[in-house]
Amino acid sequence: MTQREEESIRSQVQLRMETGLRLQFAFAGTSVCAQYPIASLADAEAAAEQLRKDWELGTAPIANMTDFLEDHCIHVLVVPFDSGTFEGLSSWVCQGKGQGKEGERLAAAVAVRTGITVCRHRLTLAHELGHLLLHCTPPFEDEENACYRFAGAVLAPAGTLKRDFGARQRTVTLDELLLLKQRYLVSMQCLLRRLLELELISPSHYQEWRARIKKAGWEALEPGDEIRNETGTLASLRVRRGLNEGIISKAESSIYLGRPAKLQKSSLNPPLPSAEEDDEFS
Repeated sequence: MTQREEESIRSQVQLRMETGLRLQFAFAGTSVCAQYPIASLADAEAAAEQLRKDWELGTAPIANMTDFLEDHCIHVLVVPFDSGTFEGLSSWVCQGKGQGKEGERLAAAVAVRTGITVCRHRLTLAHELGHLLLHCTPPFEDEENACYRFAGAVLAPAGTLKRDFGARQRTVTLDELLLLKQRYLVSMQCLLRRLLELELISPSHYQEWRARIKKAGWEALEPGDEIRNETGTLASLRVRRGLNEGIISKAESSIYLGRPAKLQKSSLNPPLPSAEEDDEFS
């Protein structure tokens, strides 16, 4: 991704979050997301389990990852972007100078690009959630793989997956992978990695499946996939309520939902609180 492309994405996120924050403050309050210190990949797995307890999610697969994040003041913004060099980014929005407790985290935003499958969209959201919530403690520094482990554990919890697949190591068939994909709404490739992490398949069997997927040309588009973003209802409901109560205008609602062909510079007041940007891109 070029610097110009990155600046364009960040500009769109900031512009849209001006309206997003106004809706959040009116209807949902501020973010109360805790951070989880980790010193290993196993800690990332444990953090995902703790998150499900803290957010009272239970152990069932997440039906809609977009609404799941929106319900906890994490705004999901779909950004038009043609290049394959960007899939998602995340940032905290913090209180600025002279606007209360400086540096206080008010909300978070996760941007995900168009042109990907629903399964990839959901994995990207879970991965970026990891960047927001995980805090690596020295000497552990493998944040990227920790976020993938966290994402897999959020989307396919260990206990639930073991009940569905069985707790003993064995081989997995294509029919099983497709059924598990339908149940958890994650890709076969993500499921295979998850089965390997939980030692439910062997490393050699995992490599056999990777070779099979590559030979079949399924790396980018698997059986049953379609190119579309996951859509939630919570953001649209807040927008509709904001319009009905006169909190935002129609133009602002369109900007927030990413519907204009070209986003223009906003003159909204008060100014957006400063954003604590996450430098991790995936």
